[in-house]
Amino acid sequence: MKTVRVITIAREYGSGGAAIGQELATRLGWKLLDRELILELARRAHVQPSEVSQMDEHPGSFIARLLKAFWLGDTYTWSGPAPDVVDPDYLAELSAILIREAAKLGQCVIVGRGAQCVLREREDAFHVFVYGSRQEKLKRIQDRYPPHTECEAPLDEFDRIRAGYIRRYYRCDWANRHLCHLMINSDAGIDRTVAVILSAAGLAAQEKR
Repeated sequence: MKTVRVITIAREYGSGGAAIGQELATRLGWKLLDRELILELARRAHVQPSEVSQMDEHPGSFIARLLKAFWLGDTYTWSGPAPDVVDPDYLAELSAILIREAAKLGQCVIVGRGAQCVLREREDAFHVFVYGSRQEKLKRIQDRYPPHTECEAPLDEFDRIRAGYIRRYYRCDWANRHLCHLMINSDAGIDRTVAVILSAAGLAAQEKR
């Protein structure tokens, strides 16, 4: 494997995958491609986050300008037309475009969106699947809901949706171990999980702290 320039994180709901992605990006000084990126792209493009989220990144000149703005700190104003139809198929295609463009720039952590499938041919991408015990995942997601909220159903439903997304658009099994370089149980905590990922990817020496 070449020197790792991209880390992708596939994750079970409640496993802490988003927090792990954030911590990896922080320790490496890399960009994070996750929910935070939608807000950053919207701010620099002077559009509403809901517009970017609905489009899940627009192709062509729009995506190129937003990526340049995000990585280089430039400010652009988008005045082009919105697509006539925005549906899940369109969004999946645009997500793949964004993932590929981000990977070309490198030094980024990509959470979800089937990135392990989109970038499976890239030798500089390190693919991680984060899972956890049901007990620990329930503990994590219970903190997101009011007391006494039933959390069992969301725990299963989110994973079902993610698996369906990967199956529909990439014809892959979401939890297929052959798509990943590392499958890791996050029950030991975010810090330990991140440390193992960095070591396995050969990036421990690049930590900023």
